[in-house]
Amino acid sequence: MEGRAEQLDPGAEAIASANNIFSQGKTFNDPIHGQVELHPVCIRIIDTPQFQRLRHIKQLDTCYLVYPGASHNRFEHSIGVCYLAGKLLKTIRDRQPGEEISDKDILCVEIAGLCHDLGQGPFSHVFEKRFMPKMEKKFTHESIARKMFEYMLSSEDGQLKNDIQEILTGCGLSRFEEQDFTFICEMIDDPENIEKEVWPYKGRNKDKSYMYEIVANKRNGIDVDKWDYLARDSYMLRMKVNVDYNRCFTNARVIKCNGINGRQDSPNTASDTAKRNLS
Repeated sequence: MEGRAEQLDPGAEAIASANNIFSQGKTFNDPIHGQVELHPVCIRIIDTPQFQRLRHIKQLDTCYLVYPGASHNRFEHSIGVCYLAGKLLKTIRDRQPGEEISDKDILCVEIAGLCHDLGQGPFSHVFEKRFMPKMEKKFTHESIARKMFEYMLSSEDGQLKNDIQEILTGCGLSRFEEQDFTFICEMIDDPENIEKEVWPYKGRNKDKSYMYEIVANKRNGIDVDKWDYLARDSYMLRMKVNVDYNRCFTNARVIKCNGINGRQDSPNTASDTAKRNLS
């Protein structure tokens, strides 16, 4: 009975879970963010061929021909976005304990940040903005990233998805439901307008609408993707651009808005479209 009581002790389970995450995760020494610790699930995704290809895709397309230092790749940028996405949501949870933010929510947002650029083609935006239009092909790297992530989950008899579930179990965390995988895919894809009267997503309800603005914010353009590439690109180009995203962390809040983006909606419309936004 004593052994069973120890096994069910929440404190012991939390310590065991933290130890498993630490032992199975990895730490990257990033030139921008310093020591970046990533969850074992993120490491499993990084080890896939689809993610490893990002090592060979230039972040700033052909800029390295003029700026030799601009030879960094989408690989390290994606790791940076993953780190910032998790850090921002953790910060909000610490400062607004009333918000229902679970460990699963944080991990989903981290995975979305990690995989948001899976669909980038050779030389990044040169491929998307120049080459594909000349080929008269409709192409967005966000939609391709979602398709690639969905393919990763379903290929090889769902090996990646099974590995993710096993890792979560080994870390003492609850397994992902299909709703969680949907949530990740929705954040990776080009975000829909969350100001719509009818909530467009299935992964999370509108009470957690602000989570859709962390990786890619189409409402005001302030998101962790930009925080990383502004800091990273200016550093690699040796251009002095002051990007203090820590101030953004300090002032980030979840608020409930009526008349999003300052629109002068009618009272009825405003109340119907009210969402919880990141400001």
